[in-house]
Formats: sequence, C-alpha cells, structure tokens
Amino acid sequence: MKFSTVPLLFLVLVSFMASIAYGAKKQYMINRSEVTAIYCLLVVLVVWGILNGLLASFGIYSSPQFLSLLPGLWLPLIPILIGVVSVLLFSTLKFGLSKVFENTPRQYFIYVQALRILAIGSVFKAINGVFPTHFAYLVVITDFLFGISALYVGYMALRSSLSEKYLMIWNLVGALVVGVPALMFFQTGLPGPIQLFKAYPTTEKLLEFPMVLAPSLVVPTFILLNILVVWRLMARKSS
Repeated sequence: MKFSTVPLLFLVLVSFMASIAYGAKKQYMINRSEVTAIYCLLVVLVVWGILNGLLASFGIYSSPQFLSLLPGLWLPLIPILIGVVSVLLFSTLKFGLSKVFENTPRQYFIYVQALRILAIGSVFKAINGVFPTHFAYLVVITDFLFGISALYVGYMALRSSLSEKYLMIWNLVGALVVGVPALMFFQTGLPGPIQLFKAYPTTEKLLEFPMVLAPSLVVPTFILLNILVVWRLMARKSS
C-alpha cells in the first residue's frame, strides 16, 4: 500500500467539525444533546470510511459483481445521504448544526474548502501514469481550482466585503461543479455498459485503498459542508 494523504485529509475534516462543535458547547451555544448528535454523525462517517477501506482492501470493490452495480453513480452519494437524511430525521442534530453555523465565523467554512487544493497531487499522479488521466483533467483540476478560489473568498470574508448571496452561490458551485461530473466520469471509467474511458489506469484505481476514501468519503464531506452553508443561508433568507 502506497502512502496517501487522503485518510489524513478526512481526519482533518472530522477534527474541524468536532472542534467547532466543541467550541460552541464550551461557549454554551449548543447543549450536550446537540453536540452529542453532531459527534454521532461524525462517528457514522468514520465507520463508513473504515467499512470502505475494508471492502476495498479485501477486493470486494474490484469484483465483477460489485462493478456490475455501477458504483460510480451512487457510491459517492452515500455520505451525502447519511448527512442529509440524519438532519431530516433528528431535530437535535438539525438545531445543533444550525447553532454551530450561526456562531462560527464564515471564513472557517470557507478556508476549510481550501484543503481541496491538495487534489493537485492526483494530477501529478496522472502525469506519472498511476491515476486515471481523464478523471484528473475533467474532475480533479476543477476541485483544485475551487480550493484556490477559497483563498480569495476567505480573504473577502475577512474584509467583511462578502455578501451572503455570493457565499451561497460559491458553495453551490463547489458542490455541483465537482459532484456532478465526478459521478459521470467515475462510472464511465469503470468496466461496464457505459464505460467510455478504457485507457490504463482506469477509475478502478479509485476503488483501491486508500484512494477509495477520496470519492466515497473525502469529496462528499467537502460537499456536505457546502450544503450546510447553503442550507443555513437559505433558511436565514426565508425567515
């Protein structure tokens, strides 16, 4: 197994959410049940990540039976569904996340997206022939550019010259310009009826551990943070 920063990146994202939730609790902005609900969601995502790693390590994800299920179209959606459905089902989690967002400086949610700059590593891997080229150029570069944009948007937020409308649009872009193409180009690089990109290496590389954690966990977590910001800004606008 080659060293990868992907698992570490996810731990950073989990630590970010846990730390701002803990900070809100210390300042009595959220109660114990609300912070516990947030921690539970993070634990579920961690368990999902461990399960992904095991399934990839044991070769389940590379089996013909699994590939026949067109996993590129739905595997990255699972963490997003976990987050969204949890908020819809558990009011304690919903209120906790709402309060955390309202009491956390906007630039925190912006600058954490700058970590997407690290996606450039996959482009270098593609240049060296160990990562699917089409996915690197059609998806990863977009992710990298969004991470770059976070530095500028964060600077605007620090200067208090960033409108909520602009921030909402920026987060929508962050979720859609990566999320939608990723599903399409992930699956069209996998063996199956809609495979278009067959040059080695294919996106089967994305189903190997530890790289599998990128499309199945890390990128969806970034998108969940985008969705959190859009959700709360829309709620504020409608109130």
